[in-house]
Amino acid sequence: PRWRGAGSISPFAPNTDGVRPENFQQSAGLTCYYNSKNWSYCFVDYEEGKGRTIKVLQLDHNVPSWPLHEQPIAVPDETRSVWLRVDVDHLIYRYSYSFDGEQWQTVPVEYAAWKLSDDYIGGRGFFTGAFVGLHCEDISGDGCYADFDYFSYQPVIE
Repeated sequence: PRWRGAGSISPFAPNTDGVRPENFQQSAGLTCYYNSKNWSYCFVDYEEGKGRTIKVLQLDHNVPSWPLHEQPIAVPDETRSVWLRVDVDHLIYRYSYSFDGEQWQTVPVEYAAWKLSDDYIGGRGFFTGAFVGLHCEDISGDGCYADFDYFSYQPVIE
C-alpha cells in the first residue's frame, strides 16, 4: 500500500499574544505511531542558538534515535507556517517539509514501515495497527501551543 499523510502547522509562530517556544521541551509535528515503544516523530522545536528547527525522533522497541540531532534543519525566522508530510511506499516511509506549501524537501532519513506492524512488535495482545497523526507537546509546563491548519490522509494513486 502507498499513502500520504500531511498537515500544515503554525508551530509557535509569532502572533498577537506572543506565543513562541523558549526551549527544547516544546515541539509540534507529525507522527507515525504503533504503540508507546514504536513510533517516529518529525517535528518543529526550538534549539538555543539556532531558533526553530526540524528534527526527527524514532523509538524502536523503546530504543531512541535522533538522526538529525547534530544537524537539524533550520526553519527561517520569517517562516510563519511549516508543512510536514509523510509518504509511505510499501515497506519504507519518509518525512518531508515545506516552508511555503509548494516546494517540498525530503528529510534525509528513511524508515522501515514494516516496523510499525503486529509482526515486528511480537509478543501477545497486539495493537490495532499503525497510525499517522498530529502531535504537540510542552513538557516544560509553560502552556505553549501549536495551531494545526489541516490534516489529510489519502492513498497515493499512480
